[in-house]
Amino acid sequence: MKMSTEQLDDVFHQAPPGDIPNGEAKGTAIIAPDTPRSPAIAEIINIFAWQGKTFDAASDTLVNQITFFGISAIEAKIYVGPSQFDGDDCIVWTIPRI
Repeated sequence: MKMSTEQLDDVFHQAPPGDIPNGEAKGTAIIAPDTPRSPAIAEIINIFAWQGKTFDAASDTLVNQITFFGISAIEAKIYVGPSQFDGDDCIVWTIPRI
């Protein structure tokens, strides 16, 4: 959260996509990076809105854990594909249309 937006973009651009994860992953929403408010905003979002994701590499899906109660919601398909940021491979997630 102490990196600038440009620094975060550089990290993303330089990192290989890696394998699709499997299992639970705690997340951090990075809002207003490199500002004094970023950690407080991330903590509020983590408590009340978004807890993280549970990945299932076998089915190429993830499910977000949301709200204070950790409700499973917002299932998405995941795959390695081109990034909209730079066109290089990354782990992409898409929410199926209903």
